[in-house]
Amino acid sequence: MISIIVPVYNVEKHLEKCIKSIIGQTYQNWELILINDGSSDQSGTICDEYAELDSRIRVYHQVNSGASVARNKGIELAGGKFITFIDADDWVEANYLEEVTNINPDSLTLVAYGVSYDFTDSSKDFNFIPTTDEILLHGLVCGKVWPTEVIRHNGICFNENLHLHEDHVFFYDGLKYIYKIEIISKPLYHYMHYGECSLSRRLQTSDQYFLAADLLLAYYPNDNKCNNRTIKSLCIQKFGLNQLIMGMFSALQNESMSKQRNAINKVASYKPLFLKHYHANSLKGSLISKSIEMLPKWLQWVIFKSVVTVVGKRLTHSINIR
Repeated sequence: MISIIVPVYNVEKHLEKCIKSIIGQTYQNWELILINDGSSDQSGTICDEYAELDSRIRVYHQVNSGASVARNKGIELAGGKFITFIDADDWVEANYLEEVTNINPDSLTLVAYGVSYDFTDSSKDFNFIPTTDEILLHGLVCGKVWPTEVIRHNGICFNENLHLHEDHVFFYDGLKYIYKIEIISKPLYHYMHYGECSLSRRLQTSDQYFLAADLLLAYYPNDNKCNNRTIKSLCIQKFGLNQLIMGMFSALQNESMSKQRNAINKVASYKPLFLKHYHANSLKGSLISKSIEMLPKWLQWVIFKSVVTVVGKRLTHSINIR
């Protein structure tokens, strides 16, 4: 049996499409666990109505605690040999589960699907079929089927203190115990971009970004599952260094001078990795860095603040359109 875990929060507009796509699966040996995370709209009622119609659907209602708490509750309740996560505003093709059974994975195999990124403006739609290395770049928890034994035996869970990139941290934690990755080269998971979002994309506190950076950078550059240096370099930038920049940006935008000083010290502690990543193979970058270090401290700070503000705004924009 495959356990499908769906955290639900204020998605009444899209929830039924998600549930119907699961009920319509060609492979029928599944259970659907809907975790209603304190929705204030009709999402909870919709969950209950479908649970009455199909005995394979279970609903758990909790006070609003966040997606990580909801998914962890789903893991606790899951009774299947395999677990997959689907966001409540996404949907899957009818053969989503059947393709997994055709592979017949063992208890140490992760199955990953191709993903269709669907936008309100359909001209922006695209499909992503990953290679094994590229899966590291797209460590989203959705579009994958995990062996329950790996998650349970190794205590893999979502970090409930982290409110961004918690799915990537979960993915990398679990990946340490996976010995084989099977890729289904079909876009069977539809990752929806509606313009609004069930989970907030607002700017987080600097502490959140720095926690994410610490956790994500802990996997690199010593991760041995990825032999592609380009992919590994992109992972370091996307999931680590960018979080440091966002933490500094958040501190400059919204936080006290004390927090800003702490942010500067935090970013400075990663200076060797910044230099190695951005300047190791760039003579121009190295010369710019050395030139800036020769300037007065106050001018270095002005330049640094300006760069962080520009890059932070760009990163914030990219997050909002994801």
